[in-house]
Amino acid sequence: MNTESTTPRGVTLVKIDTSFGSDAGGDFTLPDYMPEIRRLLYVSSSVLPEGKFLNGGVLELDGTLTYNAVYVGDDGSVTSAPLVTEYGADTALGAETSGTDGIFVDTQIESTTCRATGPRSLNIKSRLKFHVTSDGELESAPVSDGGIEKLTEDVKCAVRYRGSVTESVAGEFSAKSGSKPVICDGFITVRGASPTDGGVRAEGVVTVRCLMKDGEGYALSSCEIPFDATVPIESDTPLDGARAWGRIASLNVAQNEDGTYTVSVEYDLDAEAYGEEDAEICSDAYSREREYECEYRDVEIPEMIAFGTKRAELSGETELRGEAEDARVLDTAPAIIQAAIALSDGKVTLSGSVKLRALISAGDEIYAKEVEMPFRFDIADAPEGVATPDLQTSLVGTECASSAKITGDALTAKCDVAFTYSVARRRRATVVTAVRTGDELPAADPCIKVYYPERDESEWSVAKRYLADRARLERNNSFPSGVAEKGKPVIII
Repeated sequence: MNTESTTPRGVTLVKIDTSFGSDAGGDFTLPDYMPEIRRLLYVSSSVLPEGKFLNGGVLELDGTLTYNAVYVGDDGSVTSAPLVTEYGADTALGAETSGTDGIFVDTQIESTTCRATGPRSLNIKSRLKFHVTSDGELESAPVSDGGIEKLTEDVKCAVRYRGSVTESVAGEFSAKSGSKPVICDGFITVRGASPTDGGVRAEGVVTVRCLMKDGEGYALSSCEIPFDATVPIESDTPLDGARAWGRIASLNVAQNEDGTYTVSVEYDLDAEAYGEEDAEICSDAYSREREYECEYRDVEIPEMIAFGTKRAELSGETELRGEAEDARVLDTAPAIIQAAIALSDGKVTLSGSVKLRALISAGDEIYAKEVEMPFRFDIADAPEGVATPDLQTSLVGTECASSAKITGDALTAKCDVAFTYSVARRRRATVVTAVRTGDELPAADPCIKVYYPERDESEWSVAKRYLADRARLERNNSFPSGVAEKGKPVIII
């Protein structure tokens, strides 16, 4: 038999959409010049993805985990210890995967635990979650002959592109004379992203916060450094929208001669852009002239539901443990941002929680306190007949600003968080990828057949049953909405 393809080029398919977890971390020893650990306050963590490799059908991932262990030393001072370790993880994708081009991996830290195992020893463990996605294309050429009848359907395909870039910025902040930085961290806030020639233009600020110590105590200094960068993306589809997010890769603070401080920041930006294409799929076929056999394939076609950025102002409160009246908040930072996208009551919802950590000074004691802030809000209407397992989602949450204050015996916290998201419907379909044709069918005697359907059925099923020319069938009969009605005669020539 000969093989004729029946589906045109341009049908975008969901090729990979899977998640898995892995543990990382290890044992760390602080250098001798750092004070011994009297009391551990907290450990912040961030993940920097670096590489992905394909070994057969196994995707191998590696990258860097950075930790900032904050503790009270044996000299009574607050000390910050930067720590770095490598991680590795892998997952089986299948032998049909040929390369890492077009495979996107979103890596998040789900949790981090830490304990002091000695005067200068720490054991830190992190749980990482990897979300692996990739789109493909159903490639084929149109049928040219063989009397092939096709049942086709027009669909809209979401076409997505990813890119990344590393940039650097610098800024300054002031602090009290004689101050020294104790804890320095920061975050990226993308305030706008739009498709442009050659990629996605992202605008926003890099926020740096430093807890400074002078002879009288601790104070917080900060600065915002604007950025305007383009993430290179190659696409052959007109782009309808874009989103971008980032992370700080390295941060250095140096004191100037005039007493100010210069901040140098290297940061990574990721961007995703999307467009939509009209495509035609063939769900069934037959030959009027030859023996035939169809090749079928089950596929998932991404159709965009929602795409963009959502800002959320969250708040929460927790009780304190009877601290001194002079208790005050030194610094705040989100510990973990957990979120998920699902369907609920006809809406696409974004829900989860942010754990915000506050560093508190009370008398001679310094300790950390967490406030959990749950959230839930709608981001789009849910298409009819779609369930949560039908969704393909990508979601990144980043801090924009945070603060906390003590009122009586309660700690009240606020956090401004930005979520960049994309939500596509995985439309499941069975498509004909090829029709195998063989010997010519024997010539039939000229005749008229009359078929009485025993139930309502489609015009297509009647035509296929008798290997009829659909155009002639439609000329000789009336099919309201493409349906052959029960008991109503159908003339087949």
